[in-house]
Amino acid sequence: MVQYQLDDPGALEDETILVVGAGDAAIENALALASQNRVIMINRNDEFTRCKDGNLVAVLAAIKEGKIDCRFGTKVERVEWVGLTELSELSELTKLGTSTGKSCNAAFPAIFIAKTPKGIQNIGCHRIIARLGATSPRKLAEGFGIKFRSDDPGAVPALSSHSESNEPGRGEKIDDKSLAKKALKCDMCKGQKGGAACVRACPTGAALRVSPEKFLGYTTDA
Repeated sequence: MVQYQLDDPGALEDETILVVGAGDAAIENALALASQNRVIMINRNDEFTRCKDGNLVAVLAAIKEGKIDCRFGTKVERVEWVGLTELSELSELTKLGTSTGKSCNAAFPAIFIAKTPKGIQNIGCHRIIARLGATSPRKLAEGFGIKFRSDDPGAVPALSSHSESNEPGRGEKIDDKSLAKKALKCDMCKGQKGGAACVRACPTGAALRVSPEKFLGYTTDA
């Protein structure tokens, strides 16, 4: 299966898991899974360039110690779901055991076909976790003629005082007064066992979910 978030690392055990991405979310997921699974990180770059210093130190140490296997300069070609594929049909890469000394199941439901610096490799896996970040599709936007504020990869489009782009029809004028009246909330984790995923995943413990009554109590005390 392919998933885009990791709710409970402890629920996964003795699997070969591919974590696609090289940012903070990908690194934190890989580190959390490595103690009881075989984890392979897929990094399209030659190094980790967009993560916190603490995560960088931790993931490099895990790679050096053999707790995580990282494939640098690697991109996905495609994923094939083939039921159970015997190890003999896959690349030598898939025949390694887990970093904990446990051997993963002898068959995999999926093959991750990767473009590596050494050519195409087939990697058998049980699960793929794609942590691809939230980088905007800049090349596509520039193809529409939209200009950005700078050449920085994280730059946002240049907007007018009315939040319009330089291309007519490519941006929507925002009424500041009506925007201020809107209240947005996320309820996608409503009723989920263990509570909100964002609270459980927050690495600093800064995220907190409380009832309106309790929140008003906090503000009153302050």
